Amino acid sequence: MSTADTRRLPVPKTHKLFINGEFPRSESGRRYALCKPGAARPYANLCLGSRKDLRAAVEAAKGAQHGWAARSAYNRGQILYRMAEMIEGRAESWQSLLRDGLGFTRRAGNARWRRRSTRWSISPAPPTSIRRSSAP
Repeated sequence: MSTADTRRLPVPKTHKLFINGEFPRSESGRRYALCKPGAARPYANLCLGSRKDLRAAVEAAKGAQHGWAARSAYNRGQILYRMAEMIEGRAESWQSLLRDGLGFTRRAGNARWRRRSTRWSISPAPPTSIRRSSAP
């Protein structure tokens, strides 16, 4: 068997949308390629959502809001904490995307990941009151 037979053809991953707990492709079928700077081939394909996709996402969010608001603050905190744990558990995958997909060096990709993941897990609480201008 020659070396040409053992090489794998790169197949860029297509990242789908996340709407109502599902991962559909865009209703329009449109996508765009994510390319590393200077690369000839795309690293991944990203779905380009249409107005219909946006409408479906907004409707799903509106439908889920009542259930989210009915949960206790403690339970919502647990859910958000678990999400942060899951993101942190996939750190190597995220760092690989920064390096291989976006052209960062290993050191720069790891440093950028640490800054982002720290921001996600230790971000300050939102303000309890919002000041509005008194202008009409």
